[in-house]
Amino acid sequence: MFVFYFDEASSSVIINNVAEGSGSETTTNNVVKANKSFFFTTKEDVISNLSEAEPNIIKHSALSSANTSDPNILNEQFLARLDEEKEEIIFLMRHEIIEDGVENEVVVSIRPYYKENKFMTLLWLYRLYAHCQNDTSVFSGILDLIYCLDVKPNDMDLMVSLVSNGLNSPYSIVQETAIKVTEKWRTKECLDALKLANFSSKWMSSYAKKVIVELEQELHQ
Repeated sequence: MFVFYFDEASSSVIINNVAEGSGSETTTNNVVKANKSFFFTTKEDVISNLSEAEPNIIKHSALSSANTSDPNILNEQFLARLDEEKEEIIFLMRHEIIEDGVENEVVVSIRPYYKENKFMTLLWLYRLYAHCQNDTSVFSGILDLIYCLDVKPNDMDLMVSLVSNGLNSPYSIVQETAIKVTEKWRTKECLDALKLANFSSKWMSSYAKKVIVELEQELHQ
């Protein structure tokens, strides 16, 4: 006789092949009853009753996920929440006007995530850039966002390569926003990125040289 039962501890259906009339049969039945699991004697019973067990399985899985302390799982869940906002964020970046010193709706939407988990938020922004490298509105929007967020000095290094890519962009709107970030952050890494950049216009080059001179004097280089 095949004995099927759902084990709540492992969230799975257990299958035992037990000879009728054997001591194993009695033991198996006692174990099933003691654990208050779903008990079926035929394969058809499993199929017909699985729909009843499924809500409990899903509930158990959700609770286990919610109660996890595994940082990898928690980070994946956090990124998944941000991914749900991605299409709206991209839409806003493409349609909102960037005004110096003004926090737009993108900043308002992302700031709570940044306060909750700054590292994963910055990682998500880098992933967003990776998927939208040729979209100048999104790229400049990302740069403006990290300009507006209260990025701490220890976290700036995570985004320097992104800022450097912005400095070397062929599009003036992206370059200007990237220079604005370096002007705010004022680190040696930003200065190095400015010195290595190629600018798209005389005006942009002049703006960058102004910031370079300021940072060199400030950093004594």
